[in-house]
Amino acid sequence: MSQPPRRRTPVSPNPPSIRRKIFIAAFLSLTLLATAAPKKAVKAVPAVPAKPAVNAEPVKLATPLINSDLGGRELSFVTHAIDLGKALRYLATQTPRTSNPSLRGFGDDLVKTLAAQSAVINTVAEMRQIKIPDSMSATEKRAADRISNLDGLPLEKAILDAFIEIDRQFIAACEVGVTAQDQTIRKFAEQTLPQAREHLVLVEAMAGISPDRPAAAKPAFRMRVGLPAEPGAPSAQ
Repeated sequence: MSQPPRRRTPVSPNPPSIRRKIFIAAFLSLTLLATAAPKKAVKAVPAVPAKPAVNAEPVKLATPLINSDLGGRELSFVTHAIDLGKALRYLATQTPRTSNPSLRGFGDDLVKTLAAQSAVINTVAEMRQIKIPDSMSATEKRAADRISNLDGLPLEKAILDAFIEIDRQFIAACEVGVTAQDQTIRKFAEQTLPQAREHLVLVEAMAGISPDRPAAAKPAFRMRVGLPAEPGAPSAQ
C-alpha cells in the first residue's frame, strides 16, 4: 500500500531574520531601562536677596505729627509754659524746707495742680514735635541758684519772691496763649490763666503785698517773720 503524502507547514512569505529580532529586543530593553531609571534631582537655585531701593520714600504715619509754626505765638506759649511750669514745680517742692505751715500746704496743693497742667502741655508739645529737655529749664535753674543755699526765713522770703516773679511771667505767657489759633493751645491757656492769677493773689497775700503797695515793701511779711520793716516802708495795717 502506498502511504499518504505528508502535509507541509505553511511558511510565512517574509520570515523575520535573526538579526532583526535581536535589534528589536535590544531596542525594547533600552527603552525599559530609560523609563525605570530614577530621575536626577534638580538642584535648587538660591534666591537672590532683594536690594533696598535707593530712593525709597519714608513710611507715612496714619496720623502724622503736627509741625510747629516756629515763629508763631503757639510755640512761644508752649515753650514758656514748659519753662515756667518747671520753675514753679521746683519752688513748690522746696516749700517743705520752710517752717511756714501755710506756705507748705500751699506748695503741696500746687504740686498736684502743676502735675496735671504739665501732663497736658507735654502732650501738646509732643504732638507738635517740640522736644522737652530732661534737664532743668533756664528759669528753673535761676530759681534753684537763688534758694538752694538759703535756710530759715531768708529761704521763705526768697521762695515767695520767686513765686511772684514767675507767676507774673506765666500770666503774661497765658495772655499770649489765649489768642492762639490752635484750638487745643488756646483752650489750655484759657483754663490755666485764671489759676495763675489766683495763684499770684495767694502768694502776694502771704508776702503781704497789696495791689497799691510796691513790691519792694513787705511790712506784713517782715512783721510775721519777726524782721524789722525796711526803711521808708509803710507800716502794716
